This record gives sequence, C-alpha cells and structure tokens, in this order.
Amino acid sequence: MSARLKRLDVETVRDLLYLFPRRHEDYSTAVKIADLTPGEECTVVATVWEAREVAKGPKGGRKDTEAVLSDDTGNLRAIWFGQRYLARTLKPGSRVAISGKATVFKGQLVFENPEHEMLDSAGSGVHTGRLVPVYPLTEGLTRRNMRRLTWQAVQNWLGGLAEALPDGATLVAGNSMSVRDIDSFLPSTSRALRIVGTRGASGIDGVASTAVGAAAVAEGPVALVVGDLSFLHDLNGLWPIARYDLSLTVLLVNNDGGGIFHMLPIREYEPDFTAYFATPHGLDFAHAAALHNLPYRVVGTRASLRTALLDAFASEGSQIIEVRSERAENQRHHEAVYQAAASAVGKILAEEETS
Repeated sequence: MSARLKRLDVETVRDLLYLFPRRHEDYSTAVKIADLTPGEECTVVATVWEAREVAKGPKGGRKDTEAVLSDDTGNLRAIWFGQRYLARTLKPGSRVAISGKATVFKGQLVFENPEHEMLDSAGSGVHTGRLVPVYPLTEGLTRRNMRRLTWQAVQNWLGGLAEALPDGATLVAGNSMSVRDIDSFLPSTSRALRIVGTRGASGIDGVASTAVGAAAVAEGPVALVVGDLSFLHDLNGLWPIARYDLSLTVLLVNNDGGGIFHMLPIREYEPDFTAYFATPHGLDFAHAAALHNLPYRVVGTRASLRTALLDAFASEGSQIIEVRSERAENQRHHEAVYQAAASAVGKILAEEETS
C-alpha cells in the first residue's frame, strides 16, 4: 500500500490530506425506491433480500454479484461487475446504502456498479449519503481505498471520542483549542449528547472545577476534554471527586504548552515565541493523577483511545486518559484540513456557477 501511495507523492499523513479530490459526486440526496428518477445521482437505503454470484461474459469467465434490495416502497436490482465477493458481504436482512444513477432494464430499476456501504445502527457512511470525493488514483488503489484512507486521516482523536460517548452523556469542552476542535471536528451523531463549557467566562481557569460540577449533577456519564495548560491551572478543582465519590473521565490533550498560539503568525518569532507564548512545562501528569488517587493512562492511537473511553464509561469512578500531541505538527494538520475543506467547497461552487 505504501509503495502505491508513494506513486501519488503521498508518504505522510500530511501528504494524504493535501491530496485534494479531482471532483465530488453528490450522493447526499436520499430517496425512496418508488421516487427514483432514472439518470439522477442519489442514495437509496434498503434491505438486502438476496444476493448471489452470477457468471457473465464469454464462457462465464466474469463473476458478478446481483442483489435484490427493497424498502417500504418497492424493490430494485443492483449489479456489481467482476465483484463476486459482494455476494458474501450482502447478507439477507442487512441494511445497505447504495449511491449512483438508476437505469431501467426490462421495466425494472437497476443500479450498475453503485457505491455501496453496509450500515451500522447510526447509518453513517464514507462512500454514500454525502458529497463523495473522487481522488486521483494509481494502479492498485481504488476509489474506495482512497476515500477510506483519507477519511481515517481526517478523523483525529475527536472521532474516537464521538464513537465512545454513550447516549445521554455530557461533554465538557475545555477552553482554548479544546472547544474550537470540538466545534470544528466532533463528528455528528444520532445519540443525545449534552455539550457544555465556560468559553469567554474565565479564560483557561476553572475548567476542571466546571467538569466536576457537571459530574455532581448529571444523570449520565461526564467527559472533560481539556488542554494541558488549562488542566494545570485548575488541578485542585479535582479534589471533590474523592470526597463526593464522583464519576468523571478526563481526556487530557497534552501538547506541552499553549498550542493555540501556534495557529497565529507569531509562531514564526523564535526564540521569544516558545519562551513567552508556547510556554512548555515538561511536566508528567502521572504525578497529578497520583495526587488525587485517580487511574491514569496514556494512549497513542485512535483504537486505544476508543477502548480506554469505552472502559471508562462502562465503569464507576473517575480517571485521566492522556493523548499526547506536538504543537507545530498539530498546526500543520489543522491547516491541511482547512485547505482541503476550502478546496472542496470552492470546486463545488465553481461547478454550480458553470452549470
């Protein structure tokens, strides 16, 4: 995989984020089968009735998958040429989203080689049901490969948080970069989440105390997303946890200083920038956790973060989960994501102006 990506000049996550789509296909319109208009791009969410492998082409040498899909308004046929494996993936009774253009063959609606996605309970998708990016390709890389890889690159630690937060949870947004990242990057979810914060009221002070207060009155789990400097400013705010037997999960984003200032042009003015704005502290938060007798762990991947959060929300008590990042690299990732979003929107607007 890495050799194939290298042919596209993609060797790092940043390179992948800067590999902009050539265009987007609009699969954001979801329609019922009875309302399908042949030739129009759309997405259909349906249930699999049956799926089978069929032999086509000269002497039956090509193995296709044909499926019958239905919703509460009708049924249709979908065919994927040369993709025999889908006959095993599309299990009867499962829910699937398909995107593309329907045609009519012998009086029946048919999708040929549609994008498809098996749906979870939330119905979320990478390849269907939205503006779907079309990336440059090279031999051995498919459109689905590139979308999946880029989606994973864009999804940062907030993605792991959103996956783990249970229905009815309260998320306390720390100030500075925490609330900005939650506002910009926390994925949407069908679960009922309550998001609170004190932005504009107290700078970076009192954030831990606010979260502890939320834990004292909330009916469901409470999680705090907080930066390292803000956490240091209010470490004593954790003392009521033991006294009142509260449950709070602290997701500590530690970039060893004031990461928000790296978003400003002043970051170029060294050495004064690091000394007076970034203010690295070099402290080990394991000692802070021990001071308050709280379980503490450091996680380094999205998967390990999700596991740690799920464990925390499934248990009683409080804990600190630390995610470490690097300030300058974090700024570059933000810039790449913003530019990718601006490029995608710009291309869509340009297409609308010419249509």
